[in-house]
Amino acid sequence: MARPRRPGGAVSPRRARVETEYENFMGSNDDDPERAKRFLARHNAARAAINHIHALQQIEGGTTQDSDDPNAMVARARAALAQENAADESEAED
Repeated sequence: MARPRRPGGAVSPRRARVETEYENFMGSNDDDPERAKRFLARHNAARAAINHIHALQQIEGGTTQDSDDPNAMVARARAALAQENAADESEAED
């Protein structure tokens, strides 16, 4: 299966890393159930983080136009969380 390319024909480094992890896991003859559990936990956590970032982006009125730029998504998510935490702290002081 051909990988979709970014402008200029390159695959993003993050995507390449994930695909390499999948290929290594699926190509391994290691039947260690703990290894499978760690692999599943890591990728479930990553999926949850991406979904959380997307939800925060929607809450703050953003769009998914820059979904190819995870750094921008993370920065916006951090800013939204910082505002949320600041509001929680000010309510606690009242």
